[in-house]
Amino acid sequence: MNRHLFPIFPEWATLYADYEGYLRTDLKAWGEALLFDRRTLDRGVFDADCLRWLWERHQSGTELHTIGKIAPIMTYEMVLRRLYEKDDTNPKVDPHRVPGRECGSHLGISTGALTPPSIMSYNADQ
Repeated sequence: MNRHLFPIFPEWATLYADYEGYLRTDLKAWGEALLFDRRTLDRGVFDADCLRWLWERHQSGTELHTIGKIAPIMTYEMVLRRLYEKDDTNPKVDPHRVPGRECGSHLGISTGALTPPSIMSYNADQ
């Protein structure tokens, strides 16, 4: 239809919502704060130069689907903060959670103290 009559549909199919666009506009400051925070960089899991390069590629808007490269990194960092640093700066309230009951406690499962995975302390020189 676009090629034969007139453009009706967007040239490129997007996701359900324009997540890439949101990360370039409304969520840009949040994304930068998460990716380039001292905690993220000091962790040493991701190379700072690589993160900057990927972020600049995404912000340029010249290529599609960079959200598929950035979103997993952001998700991993948020999980690390939530589990290992006990970051409760943005807690989610679960209306179905029984107060005082930890996840798995009703099954007799103890989560114990969480320790970072071995990848966190991996040293290729050893």
